[in-house]
Amino acid sequence: MRNQRYARCHRYGFAYVHHASGFMGCSHATRGRLSPYWCKIAAMAHVLLHGINGRACDNLVFLDSDVHLVNSSMSLDAYLDRARAIGDEALSDDAWQMLFTSNAPHVPSGLCTGIFFVRRTADACGILRNWWNVDWTDTAKWAWEQGAMAEGVHAYHRAYGARVRVMPTSRSWHLNEIPKLRKSAHCAKMA
Repeated sequence: MRNQRYARCHRYGFAYVHHASGFMGCSHATRGRLSPYWCKIAAMAHVLLHGINGRACDNLVFLDSDVHLVNSSMSLDAYLDRARAIGDEALSDDAWQMLFTSNAPHVPSGLCTGIFFVRRTADACGILRNWWNVDWTDTAKWAWEQGAMAEGVHAYHRAYGARVRVMPTSRSWHLNEIPKLRKSAHCAKMA
């Protein structure tokens, strides 16, 4: 589990949510069973409320299990500092509550729900709750929870303003496009 090694390398808490085979997703109070993709919202809310192994988390990062962090020697804080230093407008101030990576070049105008940051605030919990409760039925353009956030919550819910942002300097690659980087000595020891 490369994401767990990365978390251990940088001394982050780590929680892995796995659904037993045969379980077809999460259960919503009014919508019933949802696809497993929706479960990330409930998992993030749970960690915001209860922490990881009894340790409260002020900031959370969700990583889909198929996410490869290209530079495992760079901490998440250093990643955000780098984005800020190169002028990423999503980090021009500290007002964000949820910060998504960009799904460019695959969906140029879209956010990626496979990697996102959440702060432990009442505001961020409310945004997660609204995302969870969006009755998203338009799966023709977007599948599952990504469309609900990209269009149902972020794009058309003007009340969030700059509290929900997409980092345009982030980039998602297909596996065969990932640059070949040298492993850092620090993280190689942890592997």
